[in-house]
Amino acid sequence: MGIFKLLKMNRIITVFTVLLLAMSSTKAQEVIVTGGYKLSAVKDLPATSVKNQYRSGTCWSFSGLSFLESEILRIQNKEYDLADMWLVKKDYYERAKAYVRFQGKISFGSGAESNNVMDNIAKYGIVPESVFPGLNYGESNHVHGEFDAVLEAFVNGVLENENRKLSTAWIKAYSNILDAYLGSDIEKFTYEGKEYTPSEFRDALNIVPDNYVELSSFTHHPYYKPFIFEVPDNWSFGHMYNIQLEELFQQAISALDQGYTILWGSDVSEDGFSHRDGIALIPEADIKELSGSEKEKWEAMSEQERGAMLYEFKDGSASCPG
Repeated sequence: MGIFKLLKMNRIITVFTVLLLAMSSTKAQEVIVTGGYKLSAVKDLPATSVKNQYRSGTCWSFSGLSFLESEILRIQNKEYDLADMWLVKKDYYERAKAYVRFQGKISFGSGAESNNVMDNIAKYGIVPESVFPGLNYGESNHVHGEFDAVLEAFVNGVLENENRKLSTAWIKAYSNILDAYLGSDIEKFTYEGKEYTPSEFRDALNIVPDNYVELSSFTHHPYYKPFIFEVPDNWSFGHMYNIQLEELFQQAISALDQGYTILWGSDVSEDGFSHRDGIALIPEADIKELSGSEKEKWEAMSEQERGAMLYEFKDGSASCPG
């Protein structure tokens, strides 16, 4: 992952962003042009190739393991492809138990948070992608529509059954569904001529989940204290440590400057993010540089009209006054 500075040519706009997808081969001197924006690398750290989550809602696993693969590159100078669906399977198992325990009052679905990556690796270890591809249902890519629907129907059926108590079989039956779609659990495997358990492989990679901390910056919680992130995907009630926004940004810059990659989570439903172009924008309109008539027109606009102009993408380019 690298920090990139984006400058829109011939526009009055300043953008500074952290790319959320790891760039595997970009050199520092290269310039990428996308959506009308000129991207020049400021920091470009080693990362593995971008993996395809395809039609699954498991971005948390793909992004979390991409971060850890970069960490392994930093520590061991060796590239690994870790099994995204191994973590998805373990997460669905733990989530089902919590969902039934809370009588369906927590989120059940494919989404999760980065703490679930570390929590599940700490508890269950990790395996290579080649050992556990998670494609036992006749597809070459991850297509989870049926899989997700079957799991949700099952746990809701357990809760709504007329026996008014849980059977002793429901966990085993649920686990059988996970096995059928993603693959049976692996106790031992051989990789590059050596036998491992998932926990032994985690330790061989020097992955220590307790070495990592999640930082955030929210104004509705005290600074310099941990809090539970209040979103449905945080079904396991993972904690974040809250710091001021400027400090959060400086922590990210400092880590990258010292050769560490970061895992950055954000809401891509906000204005200024283009899925098509893979760009996140925080535009600034420099009113001082506008001419008299342009300035008058800008000042006469409503906030809604200004927002529409700042965040409008046309043929891959954002619009801005000037």
